[in-house]
Amino acid sequence: MNRLSSLVSSASLALLGSTSARMRELSLTNDAITASLPLSRRIGFVQHQGGVGASSTAAAVASTLATRRSGLILGVNASAGARSIAWQVGLAGGTAASERRARARSSADASDGLAMTAGGLRVLDLAARGETLTASPSSDWYSEVTPISRFFDVVCTDWGVRPWNVDLGDVASSSHVVCVVARADRQSAEDAAALVPALTSNTNAPSVVIALVDVGRTGATSGDWLAESLGIPVVLIPHDPARAAAAPVGSPTLATRTRLAYGQLAGALVTSAEVVA
Repeated sequence: MNRLSSLVSSASLALLGSTSARMRELSLTNDAITASLPLSRRIGFVQHQGGVGASSTAAAVASTLATRRSGLILGVNASAGARSIAWQVGLAGGTAASERRARARSSADASDGLAMTAGGLRVLDLAARGETLTASPSSDWYSEVTPISRFFDVVCTDWGVRPWNVDLGDVASSSHVVCVVARADRQSAEDAAALVPALTSNTNAPSVVIALVDVGRTGATSGDWLAESLGIPVVLIPHDPARAAAAPVGSPTLATRTRLAYGQLAGALVTSAEVVA
């Protein structure tokens, strides 16, 4: 009940309409976020063009899971750009190598040297300190994350912008669920939809969820027809001016609708992770 109360406290029920209907929606979202997972699950966030918000989306989801789930949650930065998942949650970038992590036999070993937020999110930044121009190669992810992933309930990796003809297979192979983050305009949504068959046909066959960020503030409804045509979850994330701030912003700073959308996305990703073999 405490976790549901936390979720309710972030929402203005008067703003959202029918109290009973919204309470049920919030309860369902909370149940989805906190659902038991049989094994450690890996969620990869990727975008097909820059400036969409994959890092902020990955950070928001990972932070939500760390706050509301009982198991350990790991956020991994494998993207280029200064505003990485580490930056988004207010942590210094770059994580030093650790022999203890490389030979991990416990959750304490797996967490060795990892920065941690007040909410309990552990962060592994694969970018070298001060190096933000180049995305980390997938080989770095496999060497650093593979030895420790089993000790975390969920691993959320921000892959950033990836060339689809080179890295798409690695993103799919390393993930139980891939979250494709795209702009909410129709053309960008269609581009995101075009990636779904390539992802699901991978040998690993991950589930796919699409997050459409309304960067252009159009109030787009692309998600409605996209979800129906693809048969996969599509979540619309409202544009939030707070994201343009020069410093990281915490969840309380974001608009109510934004926080609820991130919660909905987190629930959809956990639900999709449950059904993957």
